[in-house]
Amino acid sequence: MEDFICGYDNVINDEAIDRLITMIDNNVNYNVDYKNANHSSGRQDKQITIEPFWPDLAIQINNDLINNALMPYVNKYPYLSTFPKWTSGCTILQKTSPSEGYHEWHCE
Repeated sequence: MEDFICGYDNVINDEAIDRLITMIDNNVNYNVDYKNANHSSGRQDKQITIEPFWPDLAIQINNDLINNALMPYVNKYPYLSTFPKWTSGCTILQKTSPSEGYHEWHCE
């Protein structure tokens, strides 16, 4: 049974990746459990939102993702091309080291 998960190499160019790594290492918002703001959710990953602060980079990343990952995926599974329009929400950069992350069921 196929799981529909695909991996694509070289989707984003090395210069953009270096810029993203510098950004996430220097501009960090740790996730907070908003149900109880006095306690950490246990997440240790780092996240920042790209669009409001680096719109040029967000456009480049989205274009790279569409051209180098989404379109090949749609070509592999042509049924997806019947959807009327593909849109991208806000680009969030997340850095998760081994054993870190959010270990409860969630969707992004």
